[in-house]
Amino acid sequence: MRRTVLRAVSLSVFLATALIPACKSAAPPPKRAAARRLVLVSHDGVGADLAWGWLADGVAAEPDGISSMVAKGFAARRVRMVDPTLTAVNHISLATGAEPGTTGIVCNYFHMVDRPIGEGISGFSAPIHAETLWQAARRQGKRVGVLTWPGADGTSAARRGDFGLIWPSRPLVRSAILELDPAAAGHRSALPSADGVEPLVWTVSVELGRAKPSSIPVTLTVVDGTDDGVAAYDTAAVTLPGDSAPKILDRNGWFAAST
Repeated sequence: MRRTVLRAVSLSVFLATALIPACKSAAPPPKRAAARRLVLVSHDGVGADLAWGWLADGVAAEPDGISSMVAKGFAARRVRMVDPTLTAVNHISLATGAEPGTTGIVCNYFHMVDRPIGEGISGFSAPIHAETLWQAARRQGKRVGVLTWPGADGTSAARRGDFGLIWPSRPLVRSAILELDPAAAGHRSALPSADGVEPLVWTVSVELGRAKPSSIPVTLTVVDGTDDGVAAYDTAAVTLPGDSAPKILDRNGWFAAST
């Protein structure tokens, strides 16, 4: 009810003001403060000497990459790591500010005292006994993205952000090379093809292993997308279930499939 009243009052003030003859220009609206964001990046296995050497030598000089983050943000000259200096152990300590004895993550693979002898657990999927940065931020009403950080595997609300990419424990399926036979391709395409080149279209079943469903149909299309007088296949596109139109793929690009 209160929200409705406030909206009505605001509208009334606007209308009353609009009826007054303008005698001076309206004051400019106040500038909105830019949203404050925090980005934490860790490059697994990259030592401090190597990282700072890349920056000094110009190897990591991309304007939208790590050099820009160092110039505009905060970068530690060296981080004192916990022992053992393993990926799961240190990334969970970085995310919690707690030592392995508190987090419970003491190795990349280890035995828990309440498990049968000979049965181990991955440090990337073991329970974390301390609050992580993403949990603390979400608890305080912040929107958090977590991209491939150890411990954020999406298996529970405590182990994921509001968006992002999960840390992969193992791939759904083994990687493979897909060979497409032009002789088996169709030619009806939603994408135009230039220079008299006939489109090539294949619909294949992509296996997703233990996911549900275990496979999805994917339509792959190649055309001549450049009207330059040179007959050549230079554009590839993919169409997934539910797509209204093909999606153009970048060279050496990839696409995400959801189930």
